[in-house]
Amino acid sequence: MPIKDGELIHFNPLEEEIDVQLIEDELEREQAKTIGYYAMFEYHTGYRKAIYWSIRKMMAHADKYSAAFSAEMYEKKYKMVKSLKKICGDILHFGIRILMIWL
Repeated sequence: MPIKDGELIHFNPLEEEIDVQLIEDELEREQAKTIGYYAMFEYHTGYRKAIYWSIRKMMAHADKYSAAFSAEMYEKKYKMVKSLKKICGDILHFGIRILMIWL
């Protein structure tokens, strides 16, 4: 789940607890800047796993492990275009997929 600017109150990585105040208006939330991604699952046995990665951590991970992605080129294109939706189909939407793999 994308976490938008102003929604994250606190994330404790040791206890895997997150406090957020989600923007209630869906259109306003869609327009807000994404600051990170949160994913979690829980088995019926009670085992629970949760993870939150900031955009900065996501970009560093993609830059290090993806042969098709370059953070430097992404930043150059972003500055030129000024719209994430026009850059490679918004590459940060792959953030959810990456988090699910790491869970």
